Amino acid sequence: MFIGIDDTDSERGLCTTYLAAVLMERLRPIGKVKGLPMLVRLNPCARFKTRGNAALAFELESDRPEEVKETALQAVLELSDFSGANTNPGLVVADRVTPQMKAFYRRAVTEIL
Repeated sequence: MFIGIDDTDSERGLCTTYLAAVLMERLRPIGKVKGLPMLVRLNPCARFKTRGNAALAFELESDRPEEVKETALQAVLELSDFSGANTNPGLVVADRVTPQMKAFYRRAVTEIL
């Protein structure tokens, strides 16, 4: 399965990269991260970004998808800075990466979505 996280920080602090690292650690008892996490650089010209404008994604092997989803959601709720005006956390947990997801990624890197 694939997990993607974005926009969990604010202009004042916190970090989506840190949240992803904590989540990967929390998922160790129920799954195995495949390869390295991917830093997804989004359009740097976005006006409404918080700070770095990057998302994180990683692949996880697990036979406990419901626990993975719940653990990921709890991490995002716990470690996101919801006080930021431009903070709008996003979480995706998917069985596979579809062509539509790849097309959305390409748009996110070059356009304002």
